[in-house]
Amino acid sequence: MKRGKAKKAYVAWVDNEVSSSRSSDDEEENLCLTASVSCSVSSSSSIKGNKYYQLLEAFNETHEEANRLAHSHNWLKGLKNWLENRIKSLEEELVKNKRRF
Repeated sequence: MKRGKAKKAYVAWVDNEVSSSRSSDDEEENLCLTASVSCSVSSSSSIKGNKYYQLLEAFNETHEEANRLAHSHNWLKGLKNWLENRIKSLEEELVKNKRRF
């Protein structure tokens, strides 16, 4: 899907009333209505497409940030474990040293 490419929509309907005395005004109204619906659907699709790409870009940025945070979290978790083990070993060493004195 290409960015910025507008989709086109065409509207058609069947008039169930069988009449050969249709005025040219009625036909002109139908033509204008068709053009109006076609244009509004086309620009609506374009707006939705732009919003889709904006949301996709925001999602990708958020996802990248989440990955960076997960990496930092894992690093800090490892550091915390190392520090806890280091504290434990220092406490054990302190207890041993207290016994000597």
